[in-house]
Amino acid sequence: MSESKTAPSLDVIGQWNESLVKLLAATTDVVCTTNADGYLQSLNPAAERAFGCPLAEIPESHRLLRDWVHEEDRSIFDQATLEATEHDWRELTFRLRANDGETRRLSAKLICMTTEGRPVGFCCLAAVTSNSSDDPKFEEANIAYQTLADDLPLNVIHKDCEGRRTFANRGYCQMHGVTLDEVIGKTDFDLFPAEIAQRYFDDDRRIIETGVIMHDIEQTVIAGEVHIIDRMKSPLRNSKGEVIGVQVLFWDVTDGVAAKQALRASEAHYMSLVESLPLSVFRKDADFKLVFGNKRFCDTLGMSLEQFAGKSDFDLFPYDFAAKYRRDDFEILHAGKTIEDV
Repeated sequence: MSESKTAPSLDVIGQWNESLVKLLAATTDVVCTTNADGYLQSLNPAAERAFGCPLAEIPESHRLLRDWVHEEDRSIFDQATLEATEHDWRELTFRLRANDGETRRLSAKLICMTTEGRPVGFCCLAAVTSNSSDDPKFEEANIAYQTLADDLPLNVIHKDCEGRRTFANRGYCQMHGVTLDEVIGKTDFDLFPAEIAQRYFDDDRRIIETGVIMHDIEQTVIAGEVHIIDRMKSPLRNSKGEVIGVQVLFWDVTDGVAAKQALRASEAHYMSLVESLPLSVFRKDADFKLVFGNKRFCDTLGMSLEQFAGKSDFDLFPYDFAAKYRRDDFEILHAGKTIEDV
């Protein structure tokens, strides 16, 4: 005689659910769930402590679980989500960048939740194995890097492969008039007009995909003022050599460019004046070689500047004249005297 099986009553299901809630609240293991797209749906109290805040305080724009995974560990996290099934857990270890500034290492199991064979989300069960503050060497390395970056006379930012800023030094924050907290997680589309942001995004994608280093100079507007920026972008790699984002170094060369432009303008005015004078003008270097002559001087010699540049008086004039010119040059150079002659 076989034993009949019936579905549990609603009261029993309710008791199970209540017991499950109590269990999740009591466990010290991290338990979080996401929808099929990977966005956080629930955190138990241990997960809230690991994330550094309750789910309600996480903005909708930052609820993708992958966003919380350290950029160096996202490749293994992505692989685990692809391989996880309802009947096959994926085990992995990854670092979580918490909202309170800590980096926590999790030993986790990831499973895909399904309904009628269709994926509806993921469940992550994990134990916190260490905090960044638990490892003095880790903390010291972070402080040393931050101090070095802050002391550099240039701006430094890191972006992950989705374009989100994961690091910025003090120079960058001061230049843009923002705090570090206001920068982290932001993309170029959050900070710049769409056309400029798209150009930066396209540059980043090319660097991530090809590994090239890009160096250019551009004009941009910062705090309402036009600046000339000398910028270098390079791939950001993890300890395995995998590209995990982009590092951007740039510095303001506005003053230097303005000085060069002023110098060029001054030189242009000088040349215009020298060429318009009704007399010969020429220059020699410290070795008494000709380096410049105006048009009047060229016409007098019957030579172009290219033909006499680098030549001395002895290459161009009879010896007696050249010797006199050399004595005059010595007196001018060493005695600082001005000589008038006819």
